[in-house]
Amino acid sequence: MTKDVAPYIIVAGNPAVPIRQRFSADLVKRLLELDIYKWSNTKFDALKMFIAANDVEALTVASDEYDRKQGPNA
Repeated sequence: MTKDVAPYIIVAGNPAVPIRQRFSADLVKRLLELDIYKWSNTKFDALKMFIAANDVEALTVASDEYDRKQGPNA
């Protein structure tokens, strides 16, 4: 079951066996704190250039700035 796999873990086989973590534990924590999957379509579209840039620090700053200007539910 995929719900038993921790975020950002690569697994293989049946039953699934963890192969490795995609990112460091610190980076996974930061990504989860962003909670991107709960963003509105508007926020996602406004910040997708930061998502694709592979710079979590810039994405975090842009997300915080967006929330300050638009509100966290915009």
